[in-house]
Amino acid sequence: MRQFEGAFRQVVRATVERYCGCRPQSLPLAVPVRYYVFMNEPEGFAGEYLGADLYAYWLRVFYEQVKAVDPQAKIVAPALAVPGTWDKDRLRGEFLDHLLRSRELQDPSYPYIDKHRHCGLSSLSDRARQRRIFTA
Repeated sequence: MRQFEGAFRQVVRATVERYCGCRPQSLPLAVPVRYYVFMNEPEGFAGEYLGADLYAYWLRVFYEQVKAVDPQAKIVAPALAVPGTWDKDRLRGEFLDHLLRSRELQDPSYPYIDKHRHCGLSSLSDRARQRRIFTA
């Protein structure tokens, strides 16, 4: 995947320039885009698991390009699906633990992490695990 880094940088940069409202070539939007979420459910809720180090690598590349165009932009990383719940034999919260320990992410510039719940999450034990992770 890393062979596509150059193209990825160009796409991110062009997208931010178009929608940020901070460049002469930006679209004249009533509300410019200033917040970006990098990837949805990288921990594999849909069955396609992306390792935390690989995600962190691409997050860093994404972050660098967004901030190069719009230093005031906010980057949210990542949108996690039900962390703290069990999926087959692994705890989904492990992705976040590995991400926070990744050598690619040893910069304090990533202050925002998102999570969302899916309607299928209903057991009390899953909710209790989720509360423990996000209130610690």
